[in-house]
Parts: sequence; structure tokens; C-alpha cells
Amino acid sequence: MVVVEDTHDGVKRDRDFKERHRRLRATIEAAFESQFGTETQEALAEFIAPQVTDSVARAPAERVDWERIWQRYDEVVRKLEQLAREREEDDDESFLLLS
Repeated sequence: MVVVEDTHDGVKRDRDFKERHRRLRATIEAAFESQFGTETQEALAEFIAPQVTDSVARAPAERVDWERIWQRYDEVVRKLEQLAREREEDDDESFLLLS
């Protein structure tokens, strides 16, 4: 008698994949709404469709090309991490100037 055991873990990988995308999307949307929203939008400009002048105004988060972001996930994460580091350095410098 042969017993076949399916060790394929596609459900877990799919769940992890979706969770990773959900977290990145939430991070990007929060970054757009933060006090550094303009800097974030500039860093990710290649992933944001331009505003069409004759249409209803849409927020940058609504114009993000999410498919492109998912395809270049690692690059986007690196850009967001770089922005966070730069903000930290700016905060440290501001703190030193104030002390």
C-alpha cells in the first residue's frame, strides 16, 4: 500500500504573500499621509500615475500602480527604508542643533 502525503504548502505561501502586500500597501498609504508625504511621493514617483487635468482630483495613493510595485517589491522597500533613515538623520541633526 502506498500512502501519498501532500507536503505542498501553497496555502501558507499565498497567505504570506497577501499579508506582505497588505503591509506594504498600508505602509505606503501611511507614508503618503504623514508629514513626509511629499518626500515619499517624490521617491516613488515612477510608481504613481500623473494626475489627469480634466478628471476628478485623485490622491496619490489612489493613482499608485500597485502591479508595478509588486513586481519591484524589493526596490520599493529599499526606497522606503532609505527615506526612513534620512528622516532619522535629519531628526538627529535637528535635535543636536536645538541642544
